[in-house]
Amino acid sequence: MRTPRLSRGSSSGDINATSITVDPASTTLDVSDATPKTVQLVAHAQPSNTVITPTWTLDNVVPGSIDTNGLYTTSNKSGGVVNVTATYKGLTATAQIT
Repeated sequence: MRTPRLSRGSSSGDINATSITVDPASTTLDVSDATPKTVQLVAHAQPSNTVITPTWTLDNVVPGSIDTNGLYTTSNKSGGVVNVTATYKGLTATAQIT
C-alpha cells in the first residue's frame, strides 16, 4: 500500500495547524556596501512543524521585497526595519528584518 507524503512547501488541506511560525523570527542584514542581500524565510505549521507555503506580505517595501517562496531581498536604496508576515489558513506569524 502506498503511503501519501506531504512534501516540503506543500499547502495541503490535510495540515491541521493551530498556529504558524516563521524562521528566522528576526535577522539583521548589513546593507552598508549598498549591494542587495537576501535571507530565506520559512513558515512552519504547528504543532506538526510542517513546512507550509503561506502568503508573504511586507509592512514596508522601501528596504526590500519578498517573493512567493519567502526569499527576502534588500534594495540598494537604504536600510530600515521591515516586518514580514506569513499568512496561512487565517493564521499569521511575523518576522522582523533590520
